[in-house]
Amino acid sequence: MLAGNLPFEIQAAILDHLNSVSRIQYSLVSRHWRQAARHVLFKTIQLRSEKEVDAFADLLLESSSLGESVRKLVFKTPASMNEAQQYSALIRLTPNLQILETGRHANRLYQVAVEEIEHGHWQHLHAINDSMILYDYESMTAHELEQIRGTGPDYYALASALRDRLSAVKLDVTSERDSPFEPHCFQPPFYITRQTRFKALENLVCFSEEKTAIRSLDSALSLCPHATEVTFSLCYFHSCEDNRIQFRPNTTVTTVHVFASRLTEASLNYLLHKFLNVKQLIIRILDYDDDEYDEDRIGPFEIPTEMATQLAYYACTTEKFDIWFRGLMNNVQLFVAFTLVRWQGEMQVNLQSHYIQFEHDRSKPKHSGLYLCLDVTSLDLRQPSVRAYFNQLDVLSIGQIGLEHYPLLTHCTQLQELHMQYGHLSAYDGPYLPIRSLVVSYGNYNINFLRQLSALTPHLKNARLTFNASSKVKIDMPSISFDSLYLIIAQPQEESPFYFHLTQFGKDRYYQAIENQLYEMEADEFKKHEPVPNKAKVICKGIKHLEIHRRVNGPLNRLILHTFL
Repeated sequence: MLAGNLPFEIQAAILDHLNSVSRIQYSLVSRHWRQAARHVLFKTIQLRSEKEVDAFADLLLESSSLGESVRKLVFKTPASMNEAQQYSALIRLTPNLQILETGRHANRLYQVAVEEIEHGHWQHLHAINDSMILYDYESMTAHELEQIRGTGPDYYALASALRDRLSAVKLDVTSERDSPFEPHCFQPPFYITRQTRFKALENLVCFSEEKTAIRSLDSALSLCPHATEVTFSLCYFHSCEDNRIQFRPNTTVTTVHVFASRLTEASLNYLLHKFLNVKQLIIRILDYDDDEYDEDRIGPFEIPTEMATQLAYYACTTEKFDIWFRGLMNNVQLFVAFTLVRWQGEMQVNLQSHYIQFEHDRSKPKHSGLYLCLDVTSLDLRQPSVRAYFNQLDVLSIGQIGLEHYPLLTHCTQLQELHMQYGHLSAYDGPYLPIRSLVVSYGNYNINFLRQLSALTPHLKNARLTFNASSKVKIDMPSISFDSLYLIIAQPQEESPFYFHLTQFGKDRYYQAIENQLYEMEADEFKKHEPVPNKAKVICKGIKHLEIHRRVNGPLNRLILHTFL
């Protein structure tokens, strides 16, 4: 094969590599390289314009064997009504294509593909990725939604033509206003009906831009009897029928993703009783609109106690889940329901005023973390399950610490890491804490508070402390021997040198920062520079590793690292 037939990048690389090698070997090397690299070079082809579509079709007409390596075609350009002949040529010259990915206005491409598939071409095509079928319909314009609807019939025609081998499909399950139980994907022309079956399909995506009835969703699900992963991206998932609807439980689906703007008690009940063999679960509900909807709306978006308990025990049967609700009015009740379950593996909880998230992974080592940002007095510590939850907690983040946190901290008997802000307390007279790590962010820094806290944290080994520009950087923790101390300091002056003063067992040591290292200096020399504007003083038993980040005039960092021998 002539060097000119190689892509320019490969030709240049080979020539550069062989400058000192005999030219006799060049043809042999290039021929083997081309043969070995062909399946990689042409496995995925992206066509960004009509010119590229024409050029690639012409290339395949000249070298038809190249098309056999193409496994994925990506059309970045809208399909043109004038390109039907070129589309037909591409389809016939890429016999092993498996994945078709399209952008806007792919109707004409889909139409040609249906015709060619009927004539026996693209026998290995099993996936259609239409980028116009998105998830975030709330943010889309009316014109964009119209484009999706306009693409739908031709997309469904192609999906129907591939129904015996299609591995993934996306169905519009928006309920029609005139027929509330008929999803939009069943509308004329009837490419997809209730009798259609996608026999090889594994991944089903159901989306909607408006309301979706439970019965509509269940009808779409019945088209895919062997699906193992389902994604529901819905605007408003509701019932619009009596709660006695009958549905057949599903044990084939093992992965469920639910993204919805609004939810009802009936729709949540459907999810919990429909899918009985789920291993991975994602539920993300964003309820932020106070518009009036159907009477079965959980209003104002609350989950009844019994259903909250059902959700917790349902999640317990999975191997991995990520569940969050925004706009939920009874977050604490849902949190309490989840404390009733003994979780194996890693469990992270984020509990705020109108937001709650649970992340769990059974495969990870046992670990429990809680981020709290709400009135902690709303937590009833008299409940045994709540006390038991705090007793097993590994990591706790509480925001600004106050007296109201002391009862809660009393129950954290296994706590290893505490995140907090300084708050307004001038002293710490709370409970003993078994923590090994402490993270303190911005707030009203108080030297006395930190000293008293350290006296009740005898196992503390690691600390990350943040100081604002107005704070005097003095850390008085004489009972602590640090494995690592991490300081974030906002410095008012960039040009002034930085000094570090360490006191251990009454003995003072002085250091000056030069670039990113500390260099020890004599006491007399240090005192010559007093008063020092940029200085940190630490009183402790010892430090093994010190890391200081200086923020000067904004986000710029000056990093200092030092290991004490």
